[in-house]
Amino acid sequence: MIASTYDASFWTEVLILLAWGGTIWYTFLTFKQSGHATRKAAWLTGFILLWSIWAFGATKYELDTKVLPAFPPRPVYYLLPAIVLTTLFRKQLLGTGLDQRWLIGLQFVRPIGMLFVLEWYRGNLPGIFAHPAGWGDLFAGLVALYVFFRYRGQPFPSHAIWLVFCVGMLDFASAIFFGVTSSATPLQLFSFEMPNEVLRYPTGLIPLYLVPYAVIFHLLSIFELKRAQRAAHEH
Repeated sequence: MIASTYDASFWTEVLILLAWGGTIWYTFLTFKQSGHATRKAAWLTGFILLWSIWAFGATKYELDTKVLPAFPPRPVYYLLPAIVLTTLFRKQLLGTGLDQRWLIGLQFVRPIGMLFVLEWYRGNLPGIFAHPAGWGDLFAGLVALYVFFRYRGQPFPSHAIWLVFCVGMLDFASAIFFGVTSSATPLQLFSFEMPNEVLRYPTGLIPLYLVPYAVIFHLLSIFELKRAQRAAHEH
């Protein structure tokens, strides 16, 4: 089994692995602290654990390339199911409600995208991808941080929740666009002299695992907002 890696910074690998492992526990805490049953939180955490292990193998050893078609681009196979499954099972996931502070708090990890800029500086990633993705993630994380502390001790207003969602999703859309169009795919438009290899280990854990994970929390935040609004209207 040949590893698909590159000479990334020590800090890039350490911080990504910390985020990779931390999100597993964050799943359990989000549901447990929101009042859900321990069994439900444990089952969901177990699912995330299995997904994280698979994503690790896909990133480091390209295990997924042995079973997935070459097109569309690999991140689609991780992002699309995350969106579809979260939407289809939103009622089961939400239950009686989820704490917006935990949902929005997950976005604090977003500045990890600045590691793309570090790897650009080291000559491992093209700037056409690294800068929009890295600086966009930093901005999205700061917006979430602002909302979290601006409304500390009170419910988040709907416009603040939508702000975090829109900024976060626009950042992901930009990163995905430049990531795909700077990689050696049929959709490549940029960086022909240095095709993007962000999907190799360790940075590949971001688009194949951390991005879909963050998107799930963005969607749950909006679904929770709508659930709370319906509950308030019914009363």
